[in-house]
Amino acid sequence: MGPFNTVFNGYRDLILPLSEQDDTVKGAVLAAAASHISLKYCEWKSPASRYRMAAIRGLNQRSTAEDLNKSIDYSSLSTMVLLLVEQMIIVGTDFHILLRMMKSFIESQQCLEIVDTEPLGTFLMQQIRKMSLYAGPLVMGLSAAKSLENMSNKDLDFLFSCLKIHPEYSSVIFKLANLIRTAAQIYLSRATNTPNQVITELVQQFLADTAAYNATSPGGHILIWPFFIVGAECSSEQDREFVTMQLQSLWDCTGFGSPLYAIKLLKDIWQDAPGTNWTQTLVDKVEGFIM
Repeated sequence: MGPFNTVFNGYRDLILPLSEQDDTVKGAVLAAAASHISLKYCEWKSPASRYRMAAIRGLNQRSTAEDLNKSIDYSSLSTMVLLLVEQMIIVGTDFHILLRMMKSFIESQQCLEIVDTEPLGTFLMQQIRKMSLYAGPLVMGLSAAKSLENMSNKDLDFLFSCLKIHPEYSSVIFKLANLIRTAAQIYLSRATNTPNQVITELVQQFLADTAAYNATSPGGHILIWPFFIVGAECSSEQDREFVTMQLQSLWDCTGFGSPLYAIKLLKDIWQDAPGTNWTQTLVDKVEGFIM
């Protein structure tokens, strides 16, 4: 799930070792893995469900424990992040609940002061900020526009943190960041009824930028959400076919259900007249996590 999977991958290098010591995290790891396999081999759906329920039971037991400490913070946060990843993989309908649970946990345990001091905590907060950024337009409607308007480099730290490890990918990292920002600006513009000409120019800028650098490029597998948001604003058949092709390529690359679900939703949105405010349609229709 990282932009690059060479020297460092937080899921592999930080969370997997934790799962060897913690059954709740292990259940979430196994749930995500089994769910991924189940998209091609349906007999894995039942094991995935069992692992998911085991992870949720572990979370519930910890929520009632009196002696919450730093290791439980890491374990619980890791479990919630993994369960949200699983929801993205299978396009599950529980991501709203998990997102609220994660935010409540962070607030109640004051995790921000604890987890950002160690590599695992830093990685988890990067993932949580990314998930919150992408989930906003799917669940919050107009209030999501305010979050996107205030988007900072910290929200994109899951990308910029790669600069230390992969300075050779600096141009790619900045391209990815600019594509995410352009998509966010398109959503914000439509949500606030910006003139269509301005939005059209932003869409054409995104499409031009992804003509050569797109889903099949290094790091391009993280562009599911940007292509979905931009696709909602596409009106010509040519542009819609391009976005559909890119999302199909992202399915081929990742094997996640999210890009196929994005294509399905876009076909519904495209039934409306061009210029329709589809940002509210997302809140009404989206049931799964697109990331």
